[in-house]
Amino acid sequence: MPVVHVDDTLRNAIKEERKKRGLRGDILAKDIHKSASYISQIENGTISTMDISILYAIFKRIIDLPEKDLSDYIFEKFDKNIKFTEKDIRKREWILNLEYQFRLFPISLEIINYLQTKLNNLNISPKDLVLRINQNEDLEESVLNKLKDNVVWVKMDEDGQTQTAIKFNLAEDYIDQILNKKIKTINKINMEGILYSIYKLEGMNPFDANIKADKKLLDFKFYTLEERNQKIKKAKNGNIDLSTIISEEDSECSKYIYDIAGDFSALRDINPVYGLAVLKAFYRSLNLNKNLMYGILKLDFSELKDISNERKKVFIDEVQKLIAKYKQPTEDDFIL
Repeated sequence: MPVVHVDDTLRNAIKEERKKRGLRGDILAKDIHKSASYISQIENGTISTMDISILYAIFKRIIDLPEKDLSDYIFEKFDKNIKFTEKDIRKREWILNLEYQFRLFPISLEIINYLQTKLNNLNISPKDLVLRINQNEDLEESVLNKLKDNVVWVKMDEDGQTQTAIKFNLAEDYIDQILNKKIKTINKINMEGILYSIYKLEGMNPFDANIKADKKLLDFKFYTLEERNQKIKKAKNGNIDLSTIISEEDSECSKYIYDIAGDFSALRDINPVYGLAVLKAFYRSLNLNKNLMYGILKLDFSELKDISNERKKVFIDEVQKLIAKYKQPTEDDFIL
């Protein structure tokens, strides 16, 4: 968790905001589950560092702001006070890699039409655009030589400042396959690279092209996980149709997750002993062998809905025999 260095600016801000609301230090300390003298020790300089969670708790109590606005307020006003630990840095870098590289977003018809229109207006082919992207013209030669093709490089310092870079080497037919719907998903960094290159070809400078690409990604609903989850929460609280604020696929996923959770809940209501056995087996299987379970769950067992109960029992028995057959490792399982 990031560490907050308490300086005079922060001490005075806490004291000033607290007094504005007529809130005694010992009461504030109690509200954030600290000893009665904790706030006094902060304000008189005895305490020099605190966890960021404590900083949030203090300002959540003395400033009436929604959670997201509170976060923006704290990082804008006290960004110099917040230092990230090595563990925080590694975690944040992992999250950024996940968001940019590994998360895949559906390529909507809106995206396809937008790209096609831009290519037509620029009078260039999809292949020409790929070649332009692969020039990596904004990267210095010394940086290019250190990067792997199509792999995001992320670096963060203790102040929370991040740098990202990528050396594109996309297949020549990459955008063609997008336009022809042969590629159905795309990661954020590739989509950003495509948009950025288009805007530069339209005459924008690198800074403005980057800003516009980021904005367009949001228009296309390329949200971070945090942004998406906030929108889902907002939609539920406001009874808003999810498909209007997140992608259609994300919206459908939310519906199925809700329905499946409801089915498990109903099973528990009817027979908690059996329900627990099913859930434990499902959780254990999913936790220990995700790829196999996802492959099995993708099979369409609804095709068996019309077979008799007797044949269903036979089917389950056959599956159990298969598990028994394959559960013992063979020599091939140990080949790396």
